[in-house]
Amino acid sequence: MSDQLVGEEEELVRAVCSPDGYDRDAGRISSLLMTGKNTSVSRTRLIPLQDHWELFRRCVEKPDVRKLELCATITIPELRAIAEQHAKDYNIPKREIKVVVKPNSCWKPPDGHAEIEGRLSQGLANTIIKKLHYLKEDGSLWTFDGVRLVAQEDAA
Repeated sequence: MSDQLVGEEEELVRAVCSPDGYDRDAGRISSLLMTGKNTSVSRTRLIPLQDHWELFRRCVEKPDVRKLELCATITIPELRAIAEQHAKDYNIPKREIKVVVKPNSCWKPPDGHAEIEGRLSQGLANTIIKKLHYLKEDGSLWTFDGVRLVAQEDAA
């Protein structure tokens, strides 16, 4: 049975946890956020963005090990454009971005869970983390400039 692909225009959400993906004291995002094998993401088409805080606390956060700090969003077209530009910038073969539905019983509905297939290179992951849109639980929006998180003043 072949994997079901996620819709071409979908927005994805990734839990950003400390200490592995985020250094709270420095305000720094790590490429580890995107370099694991088959990077786990969630789909806002099936689960509203505001519901991800409770979902990630229940399914991702682990007391004394991993604390949910932020949610990061990006669309599939944005991911593909980043991969294409990264390949051009570094004169390397383009990394195909394939996002597949991977049902997870912790997600409600289970089909709200998906994975970016394969392993992203550290270089591509570093490019992606600078393009993600970060959301704090208070609703504030942030970007990552490669050094630290930067608040988006015009976001309300």
